Amino acid sequence: MGDSYDPFFSWKALAWPEQCRAIAAGQLPWPVQMTVYPTNRCNRNCRGCIMAAERQNGAELSENVFASLVDEANLLGVASMHIAGGGEPTLYQPLRHVARFRGTAVLSTNGTFLSRRICSWFKRVRVSVNAGSPRTYAEFTGTSEDAYRQLVCRLVNACERPRPWDIGLGMIADRQSPEDIARFVALADHVGADWVHIRPVYYPRGTPEAEDVVRNWPGISGAALEAGRTSRCRVFCVSDKFSGYWSARDYLKCRATPLVAVVCADARLAVCQDVFTKWGDLNTQSFAAAWTSDEHYAAMRQIDLDACPRCIMNRHNEVLEHAFVNNECLLEVL
Repeated sequence: MGDSYDPFFSWKALAWPEQCRAIAAGQLPWPVQMTVYPTNRCNRNCRGCIMAAERQNGAELSENVFASLVDEANLLGVASMHIAGGGEPTLYQPLRHVARFRGTAVLSTNGTFLSRRICSWFKRVRVSVNAGSPRTYAEFTGTSEDAYRQLVCRLVNACERPRPWDIGLGMIADRQSPEDIARFVALADHVGADWVHIRPVYYPRGTPEAEDVVRNWPGISGAALEAGRTSRCRVFCVSDKFSGYWSARDYLKCRATPLVAVVCADARLAVCQDVFTKWGDLNTQSFAAAWTSDEHYAAMRQIDLDACPRCIMNRHNEVLEHAFVNNECLLEVL
């Protein structure tokens, strides 16, 4: 039973009933989470990167904006802050300000500059490795086999116990072989990681690459789970973000975006982590002013489910529509 309740549990929106009831009533609560892309600079060129277009502008939050954002998140009672990219967040020099965040801070990184000092600012660290060997790492990231070996050394250091942070390795599954999947899980064991997280790569719907992912995913996830049978670390294969993309969505309207604020490296807010309809400017206004602005409401109205890519808010939208708007679950009856 314990394996069913983990950090990748997809029904988490049920833990935030006040926010969900407010959204169902047409109100705009403060977000549960802030996802912040502090920089668009990156030292990798990974295959299938969903941020490839966003990275073109090379934008970066000013130190004043980032420090103020952390303080405002504390003031508003934001529960978690996910630092990701964009680009590679550990390239961002003012990242240290996240240590002042009073909620749960999470880092997604490619690990190139990872240190125990950086890890100490976070509750959870996810390192995107995406490969199980020097050769496949070089192919996926556009770097060298030596870069893989250097990364392994940093991972060993970051995973060494004792440590207060939770750390795992991530793989964006594309066309990796079952053998490479097994080597990836074995790498996590070797460095002392707590878990591995494997999800499908995103390609635009209808493309040959997307069809390959749909076809390959059962074999990839099966190989990972099989490798996990003898692994010390936990193996999570997570594809619920794609269930409304590979198949028909099980909701009629997107309502979940207010649960997570997305702050981009150009100091603007995006409507979600998959749709970069933007508004506001944190260089000239507070987060609270941008969040409650008419521009935000207008951005949410522009969401077109038929045009949306895979949805990181997919399960949250199901919870909102079926449990809180329609109350099909009779939540009051235990």
